[in-house]
Amino acid sequence: MDKLHFLVNWGQDKEKAWSGTNYSLYQSLSKHYNVNDIQVKTPGKINKAVTKYLLKDNSLGINDININRNIANKLDGKIFQFTEFVSDTPKRKTFIYQDLCVNYLEELSISNRKILDYSGYSIFSDRAIKKRNKSQIEYYNSCSGVFLMGKWITEYLKKQFPEIAYKFHHVGGGINLDRTKINSIQNKTNNKILFIGRDYKRKGGAEVIKAFQLLKSRYPNLELHFAGPKENPVPECIEGYFFYGDANRNTLQHLMNTCDIFCMPSHFEAYGLVFIEALSFGLPCIGRDAYEMPYFIEEGVTGELIKTESIQELVDKIEVVLNTPSYKDNVMAKREFYLQEYSWDTVAQRISNIIDSI
Repeated sequence: MDKLHFLVNWGQDKEKAWSGTNYSLYQSLSKHYNVNDIQVKTPGKINKAVTKYLLKDNSLGINDININRNIANKLDGKIFQFTEFVSDTPKRKTFIYQDLCVNYLEELSISNRKILDYSGYSIFSDRAIKKRNKSQIEYYNSCSGVFLMGKWITEYLKKQFPEIAYKFHHVGGGINLDRTKINSIQNKTNNKILFIGRDYKRKGGAEVIKAFQLLKSRYPNLELHFAGPKENPVPECIEGYFFYGDANRNTLQHLMNTCDIFCMPSHFEAYGLVFIEALSFGLPCIGRDAYEMPYFIEEGVTGELIKTESIQELVDKIEVVLNTPSYKDNVMAKREFYLQEYSWDTVAQRISNIIDSI
């Protein structure tokens, strides 16, 4: 097999880096290449402090790129990376895998600060965003290919950079939960709403809680199962509300097997692996009509999409999905499609087909 250099920040736990994405992709690509994984360096505390002092802001990854370029520039052959550390040369072809681009963040900084705030990137100055965007555009123009999780971001980049549109490839993402734990014969009670999201404000968790409280008066047996944030966003006791904190995979798999619908009307979501995991476990989904959510959820078929900030709209969507059996039937009928389409092996096959054709 050909060698593929895999530049990655494994962090403290190799299997949990980027919610399991890095390791899952590493394993699947290893079926196509002799993968040489290279741990990238991260700036030390002093380096970070000096950069912050000099730039008056965080560098949005520019510092990371600078300290890794010397290592990466020594490599030849095929290189797969998650950050634009190194570009093509006559002896080297480079590829990058992304769920988002900085060009979109710079656009938000100009046109929609509210969404930028939701995204979490507003902590970076406009100067830092502009500098990193310049670095990324330079890379796009000098690489062999850009692999993208979402269809929405692929279409966005092709529109922004039509002269290099051929470099942008939608390859999707995969399920990180254990598909062997899917239990399709659970006797469900059709009264359980599931929300999962560490950044619950960005992901619409506050709105889900409000909608649940409004519905509770009409459906006394209704339950909301809430996982993700470390601290409970609901300090008072609410009957039917269950909080799990930053739950592990076993707990999440159990919740997906026992709950009836998944609801996460995220204000900003670069991709949203949790939607494809919920669908694979048989849960109709409620999301927002934005980003990749309309590509995951077939409106009126496998779930619903909210289009406004109205809590009443969310209430109505939850009610109709809970009370209409066809949503669940349609999701169950597509399970094999979800498991195949959103498999890391499928993603790796798409990637390898492109790399080998260039």
